[in-house]
Amino acid sequence: MSGRSSKHTSLKKGRPGANRRNRKKRCLIVSGGEVTEAQYFEVLQTRYQNLVLCVKTDVGSPDQLASYASSVVSGGKSRTDEDGYKAIFVVADVDQFQVERFREARKKCDLVEALLVISNPCFEVWLIDYRQTCPDSFTTTKACEGKAEALGLVDGQRNKALSSAFICDVAEAVGNAMSNAERHNTDERKSQRERLDSLDFAPWTDMPALIESLDRLNQG
Repeated sequence: MSGRSSKHTSLKKGRPGANRRNRKKRCLIVSGGEVTEAQYFEVLQTRYQNLVLCVKTDVGSPDQLASYASSVVSGGKSRTDEDGYKAIFVVADVDQFQVERFREARKKCDLVEALLVISNPCFEVWLIDYRQTCPDSFTTTKACEGKAEALGLVDGQRNKALSSAFICDVAEAVGNAMSNAERHNTDERKSQRERLDSLDFAPWTDMPALIESLDRLNQG
């Protein structure tokens, strides 16, 4: 009897340890794009074997997205808990929003240690970077969306879905996109982006910062 009890206890003690070793880090991504961005991050998940990307979408201004992220975090566990979010991202397009909305969003993101990820004028800037450097003249959503369609990056209703051909490149060609983004994310635009005293820094994408954060967590 004592032998069986000792063996049984030993097996029970071993299981939780194995679960802890295999536990993946959770990252929260709140996006204002219900189709394009949501699909992009779903496909991007294949790049990260040690992370779980928890993608939530909401229609609203950048500060409303930040508030939503805060509510999700406050309703869950802290980062010190095993199941807490290890990184939080709020992904917002400039579109028609005023700069005051982004300043408020930044304040709210700071409170929950979230990274505000701005696409100026829209997320398609980052998609274009997969194929070429987004041209400096592309400062409107219409221009960027038209280019994304011409490059075969999107299709479906209102060209909001990622094309099947592009989906194959999402995880593998991130490095190419980051190199192209670096060319139009000039020092002058970076300074304007950091000050947020205006939105005159298009084309711009904060996606390289998000990718770098996820890469570090995945490797850690």
